[in-house]
Amino acid sequence: MSTPLAPFPDIPAVVMAGIEAYFAPELDPIDIDGQTAYRVAGAFAPEGPLLGEKFVRVSALGGPETLITTRPTVDIDVFAGSRREARDLSQRIHQWLVRYPHRVWYDARFVVLDTVRVSMSPQEVDWQDSRVRRFYSSYQISARR
Repeated sequence: MSTPLAPFPDIPAVVMAGIEAYFAPELDPIDIDGQTAYRVAGAFAPEGPLLGEKFVRVSALGGPETLITTRPTVDIDVFAGSRREARDLSQRIHQWLVRYPHRVWYDARFVVLDTVRVSMSPQEVDWQDSRVRRFYSSYQISARR
């Protein structure tokens, strides 16, 4: 009987950890009325992105897998109070991602992001509130167990 394989790393969480580490303190959590507001997350707080504050949302869809490699599609939305701020941060995150491979500390170990293929480079996308600017990008990120 063979030994079961370890699960794949949570790639969106690994990308969030990498963004938090590389772009700190710019994206460090802040305190608002005694509540911690995170600036990098997989979902918004119930009230949505804070007006005028930078926020990065990382989400993923499934993707192809082999016995040892996973390649999910990872979407990154960058929000800010101005177009310049949102575009600048999205471009810097983009440049960080495409300079793979990356070793990211996550879940008490290093996870290596082997390759990053750009599906869509950062593009401005409308948001429901004109006071918030949004840039969206999409990547296929390859990592091993």
